[in-house]
Order: sequence, then C-alpha cells, then structure tokens
Amino acid sequence: IDAVEWLVHEIWPVIRQQSPGIKLHICGSAMPASFQDYAAEDILIKGFVPNLDGLLSGTRMTIAPLRYGAGLKGKVASSIGAGVPCVGTEVAFEGMAEAGLDLVRLTASTPLEFAQRINEVYHDEGRWDAISKAGTIYHNQNYGKRAVAETYHRLLESLGDK
Repeated sequence: IDAVEWLVHEIWPVIRQQSPGIKLHICGSAMPASFQDYAAEDILIKGFVPNLDGLLSGTRMTIAPLRYGAGLKGKVASSIGAGVPCVGTEVAFEGMAEAGLDLVRLTASTPLEFAQRINEVYHDEGRWDAISKAGTIYHNQNYGKRAVAETYHRLLESLGDK
C-alpha cells in the first residue's frame, strides 16, 4: 500500500510530466478499494493478475518503489527474468544474487530519480534491449530451473556431511 501511494502521489506526477503518454498499470492481489480513486487516463487499476507472464509480455518496464520489506522480491525477479527492466529502490533489489545484478539493477530513491531512470531506459531502444537481455541471462543463471536444482543439490549434499 505504501509503495502504491508513494508512486501515485509523488513519483507518477514527475514521470507524467517528463514522459507524457506512458501508462501505469497497478497490479496486485487484495488491493484496498481506495486504489480505485487513483484511476486516470494514464493510471489503470488492474488488481489481481493470475498470469504474470502474460502481463509482462506486453509491458515495457516495471516500477518497484518499496520503502521497506526484506528478502527476495519475487515480482522484481520475475520482471527481470521476463526481460522487462525494473526501476526500484534499494529495498526492491535486496536479497537478489549479486553476480550480474549490476547490469540490471536500476535504482532510484526519489521521485526525480525514478523519472530519470525510466527516461534513460524507456526511450532508449539500445539500452532497453541490453538490460532486457542481461535480465534474462541474470535470471536464468541465478533463478532458472538448473540453478535452483544445483543449489538444492548442494544443500542436500551438505546435510549428508553432518
């Protein structure tokens, strides 16, 4: 709730001013009814999306303005893995594997920084493409089926040593 309120009230007005025409889709389960008040021509309230892959396949970028939380943020990892660059706070990228993250981590901590990061990538096809490709490689190397299987294998082997 905090992230959406910060996004709509403080971050989106700056993005709207710098990049008119971009549409914001607010998605998530168990949204408060008050989020409907944020609907506008450029803000679409989607609510729960049962198939994140379908949504991401038609999305240019995601925004994760999280000011608190802990651990890996699955939706940030899913976005990056789908080749969709994500602009987020340091908190949004917490808990993610460091190897290769520097190629895809687009951090911002103020509304102006969010707008700048989005402008830097959204309108630059070459940069967007490079981050998109790096994101799928990063995700496969750290969270793909083979990487996860290898991690579980190492963990199970370490239990046998005790």
